[in-house]
Amino acid sequence: MLIRNAISTLIQWPSHSTNAIIIVRNPVERVNFWNSSMSNAVSTDGMNQATPTYSSSVAFRSAFSSSFEVLVPERGFSKMPCFVRKIEFNPNFVGRSAIIEDIDKVLVPRESSSYGLRSFCLCGLGGIGKTQIAAYYAFQREDEFDAIFWIQADEETKIARGFVDIANSLDLVDGSDRGDKVVCRYKVLKWLSEPRMRAPNVVSDTCGEVKLAKWLILFDNADNIDLMRDYWPMASQGSVLVTSRDPLAMTELATRGINLSPMSPQECILLLQKQVGESPNPKSDQAAFQLARTLGNVPLAITQIATRIRRNHMTIDEYVSRQPDGSLLEELSKVSELPLKEQYKFTMATVWKFESLTSQAQSLVYAMVFMDPDGVAEFIMEQSVKIPSLPMLYYPYPGEMFIEARNELSKTSLVQRNKECRALTWHRIVQEVARDRLSQTQLQNYFQLSIYLLCEAWECANDRFNRENFKRQKCEDILPHINTTLREYTTLYEIEALPIDNACEFVKLLQEVGWYLVQSSNYATAQPIFKVTLKICKQYGNQLKRYLADTLFSYARYGEETNMDPQRVYEYCLQFHNICLELDDGSISCREDVATSHTSLAQGYLLLDKYEEAVKHCKECMILEQALPDHLYEGAISQFAHIYQAWAWLGLKQYSKAAGLSLTVIEYRKMKFKENDVESFKLGLALHCLGIANQKQGLIVESIGIFQKALANFRATLGPNSFRVGQILLKLAEILAMQEGLAYGARMNFDQAIDIFRQAPYYKPELARALYKKSVFLASSKKQEAYLSMHDDPSYKEAVALYSDLRPHTYSTAQNLGEKDFDSLVRFWSL
Repeated sequence: MLIRNAISTLIQWPSHSTNAIIIVRNPVERVNFWNSSMSNAVSTDGMNQATPTYSSSVAFRSAFSSSFEVLVPERGFSKMPCFVRKIEFNPNFVGRSAIIEDIDKVLVPRESSSYGLRSFCLCGLGGIGKTQIAAYYAFQREDEFDAIFWIQADEETKIARGFVDIANSLDLVDGSDRGDKVVCRYKVLKWLSEPRMRAPNVVSDTCGEVKLAKWLILFDNADNIDLMRDYWPMASQGSVLVTSRDPLAMTELATRGINLSPMSPQECILLLQKQVGESPNPKSDQAAFQLARTLGNVPLAITQIATRIRRNHMTIDEYVSRQPDGSLLEELSKVSELPLKEQYKFTMATVWKFESLTSQAQSLVYAMVFMDPDGVAEFIMEQSVKIPSLPMLYYPYPGEMFIEARNELSKTSLVQRNKECRALTWHRIVQEVARDRLSQTQLQNYFQLSIYLLCEAWECANDRFNRENFKRQKCEDILPHINTTLREYTTLYEIEALPIDNACEFVKLLQEVGWYLVQSSNYATAQPIFKVTLKICKQYGNQLKRYLADTLFSYARYGEETNMDPQRVYEYCLQFHNICLELDDGSISCREDVATSHTSLAQGYLLLDKYEEAVKHCKECMILEQALPDHLYEGAISQFAHIYQAWAWLGLKQYSKAAGLSLTVIEYRKMKFKENDVESFKLGLALHCLGIANQKQGLIVESIGIFQKALANFRATLGPNSFRVGQILLKLAEILAMQEGLAYGARMNFDQAIDIFRQAPYYKPELARALYKKSVFLASSKKQEAYLSMHDDPSYKEAVALYSDLRPHTYSTAQNLGEKDFDSLVRFWSL
């Protein structure tokens, strides 16, 4: 009864609703208010002996869900129209009308058409015009769609980033989730399945009937079909347009498609004349026809030649008639002897005379060979680099020299510049042609140059493992180029090694990028980076031992957060610890590293349920750090050592000790960062531990308030969809499920926790247990009218299926699975 009274008091906290999203006070303030209200409550003696009962008779209003933080309403209504297109409109687009009509027949939604996802694929060789057709379609069909989204689809990182842009544009996420790729993908795919929209003149989502938006999503350069599996809409409506070099995309991705042929002669004539700025006339038509035919009717080559004609202030006829013997046109006449795919590259390699560029412009374009072609932020390329081990590459210095080189490339149409984003782009075929011109030695030299450029742009921090170091937008701009360099590294240095100074810069960069990805919960992208980094470090032995240690530490944190095999995580922690001991020269930085390695090893022992060993290493860390300046003179404490030791005491069922250590961290952070600390999730970890310790000691009322504070901290520091948020929500759900009249609140917490665990494959154990707990709760609260027994509940069936997948060797029958089985799937702090 006391718990119910306390929650009822909390419910009365003022709230109001706007646009179907409940606005309430800061959650920490609410908890403080709640705590103060509890100080006048009656004694809690005997409360824990109460027999739990369940009831669904109390109909709670939305204020309950909001005030008690059990329900965050979906941001399902998005204002329309919404167009997310990181491409520019091409005013010189001509022709292809028959293809546009074919696309319309499939993708444009019709009132009479049946439901179903509509998809169309444009296939063909690079440079044939796939992207330009798709871009034209994205701009010219605004009247047919409420929402249009453009995704660069050649890499998983760029697809994920595209979904982040869409989620933010649709207002599906807020706070820390705005940059969370996993959460954004989940939210966008969910919205595409039910694209609820709000008209521009409608203020409230509660007005009128729900309308579904007509949407179009375009995946450009989807050459790797496997990348699309996690991002392909599983909707019963909507339109998808794909461009790909892989002809299998027409059958494996789309329901309809076409293999593009070169533009017709008449279309090429119009394109050339339009880009030169020349009105059609018989003389011009004849010259344009001759020139386009010589260029193989390749739009990309026509665009390049048009730029040259325009810069020379010539007509098309003048350009054709003034070509001397042995000229460009004579050289291009050989193209017909080559296979079709090689014709394009030969044509463009002949058209683009790289040797006519200045040395600085050539160096800039060859450095871009190792960058992602879809957009290189200028701040990456405009860096001052001094590389003693490399010969003179004539790379332009920042400022006037860089601007001149950049402008030279823009004027020749080799690259395009987006002034608004200050980014350079170029076609993949142009990049391939530029790469083919370089010798093996030149490739290695420019690869090393690109590493230094990326390192300078990343701004590697002195405090290697501080999550606050990262400037998210800068990091996101650099990430696609990291993936490109990784591919090139495996091509160029599979046998021979990078020079040691360049190898140091490369692994330092990769380790920091991997750490950033872990801190951003972008685990899928982080793992291959860690693997390559470990491989390089081991290749150089003692020379890169310091960087090997940092990578092992980062990889261990990755493993802890993704449910990696505990033994493997422990081995990474142990290797990190041993290297730190080996490198310890008595300096302050080395002493700090050794102390950190003890904490890391304690984490490894916790995952193996070796709690005494975890306590031992936490104490070792504390002893070492007590001698460090910030502890001696500034009153710092070993926060993670306290937290992990508290968790270890929990595992040993020493709940008072666990509570004491947790309170030490909580009080320290309160002193340093005031009451509502959102500087770090360390406070949340300490509160989580304290909440469990109180719960285990029967202090249920106190644990609820503490869990609420942990929830507020995790949401503020990690985002509302962090797996740690899911853990707290499940805790609260289990507590509410045991209290009379709070079934609705329990149900909402169960559902939200399950929703979070569904968003990433790493949390299948937590998902299975949450589903099982929900099914038990529903059965106990008589919510099972539609089912004969709990075993018929879909939640239970899904829990059993997940268990059998996770434990195929121990799985027997559904009837024999119980609480202990599902508890065994998760760490002890989730119980």
